[in-house]
Amino acid sequence: MKTSIHPEEFYRRIKGLQKRMALEKFDVIITFGDEAEPQYVRYFSDYWPSFETAGVFIPASGDATLLIGPESQTFASAWSKLKKIRRLKEYRESSEPEYPGEVLTTQAIARSTHRKIRKGELVQIKEHHAERYMLHGPCHGTGLMEGEHPWIEKDSDFVLQENMTFCVDNFLRTERYGLRWEDVVRITRDGVEEFTDRFQEVLVIK
Repeated sequence: MKTSIHPEEFYRRIKGLQKRMALEKFDVIITFGDEAEPQYVRYFSDYWPSFETAGVFIPASGDATLLIGPESQTFASAWSKLKKIRRLKEYRESSEPEYPGEVLTTQAIARSTHRKIRKGELVQIKEHHAERYMLHGPCHGTGLMEGEHPWIEKDSDFVLQENMTFCVDNFLRTERYGLRWEDVVRITRDGVEEFTDRFQEVLVIK
């Protein structure tokens, strides 16, 4: 039998803190937590952040809000006792993808004009509005860690240099299903070197 704390207990904790905030004349308190040190987030929300960090925004009065990273909505919605949840780029994972755009856009590299694509350009072909199923840019650096700077995204302006290594990270999701695969490539003088040629067959499931 699973044991859990009733949601009313978390609201009681928040109200108790708000009374103390009034005495101390605090306008707001924001707690912070990560996978290793989740206690200040979990105490007020029952949410244990994983992969990304999280916080709880507690105003002087009114409802508290759980603050999460761009990729944690489904997980947080399933576990948080707080109904108000807000995704913020500041709580993203440590390799810090930009999620460029006004509302944590899922779009990555895209062509802004109809000019001819030149050799060496990096583009992402958008077809059938597929960008709405994508969460982050199509490539992230890899070296000392599996995922690290730099990310190749819509607002990237750095120059690709020979021997840079990237994971071409394909991540598609809907409300019911998800699919993700990565291929590692090395930037060469005149293109890229693929580190694997497996799993590149297109399978159509009807």
